[in-house]
Amino acid sequence: MERDDLYRICPRPDLLYAEVVGRERLVSDGPDLGDTRSELYHVLVRLIGPYSVLSGATTEMVRLALNAPRDDDSDERIRELIERRWRSVVTTVLERGTVRGDLPPDADIEAMVNIFAGAVTYHSLFGKGEAEWRHAVPMLLDMVLSGVVPLRNQRHFENPPINVSAAVERAFKWIGHVPTGTVLPTAEVPLMLMSQAPQNRAAIGDYPVTVSVRLHSDLMPGIRSNDPLFRDIDSRNRLSATVRVATDKKRILPSHLRADRILVVHGDEVWVAPLVEAPATRTSREFSAGVGLGPRWEPRSLVDVVVRLRAADGSSGLIRLIDQVIGTSS
Repeated sequence: MERDDLYRICPRPDLLYAEVVGRERLVSDGPDLGDTRSELYHVLVRLIGPYSVLSGATTEMVRLALNAPRDDDSDERIRELIERRWRSVVTTVLERGTVRGDLPPDADIEAMVNIFAGAVTYHSLFGKGEAEWRHAVPMLLDMVLSGVVPLRNQRHFENPPINVSAAVERAFKWIGHVPTGTVLPTAEVPLMLMSQAPQNRAAIGDYPVTVSVRLHSDLMPGIRSNDPLFRDIDSRNRLSATVRVATDKKRILPSHLRADRILVVHGDEVWVAPLVEAPATRTSREFSAGVGLGPRWEPRSLVDVVVRLRAADGSSGLIRLIDQVIGTSS
């Protein structure tokens, strides 16, 4: 598509240029805020302001896209012109989210950006301005990141924001810095902070969840193998844990909610371990995650458990389960 073609199919190229340059200036970067949802909100909310809707510039964009020659080269050049820098910024934010663990490693980033692009175009053409867009962006992020169906405004009154205490937040961060698979003395673990976490049930963001745990000491014989990878593994009498996370019948768990850490307190020792989800256990209302090869603690011992939960929308929390019994399996 040449310059003459642009002027022929776009009567007001000045408006088109003003819109492109304006958006490029508004969305110049995607700062690393430590949370993918917050970063996306920071970028997307700037894409629509009173300028876009009142100027008619987006109408010129759509007219250009509809009237341009239908070939791959023209389509690509128009997309580059319209989206300019903001698509690459949003893509960078999403890629950073996969590295951070906020998004699954196989997330379809291009599809997510296309959904955001469709919403931006619609609200630029038919929206009522910046205030409406600021209200729509959080719901858009919920749908794309967590698969949450948007509800009317009363949801904000029915489910007020959950205030996580500073003590629990500090304990949450501490767990993230501890090497997993280790047994620590209780003196080195902030158990007083964790004691403020709720028991058995909690709300992670807008999702009420119930957590249960099954602990057992493995009585099966150790692995007999000449393979150096397995020769030294002795699972006999080693502690295993299986955590189940469920919601009530009226809710659907977001697909990116994870249980990723477990702490088991036994006397003056604490086992800190990673949880690995069993994919076959996940349904719309529950999932399980587990870990094995723990310490050799006596069966029928009483222990306390702390489970860490995380969601892609940035919500997180700790849940305590006290006086859990170590069973046996054979």
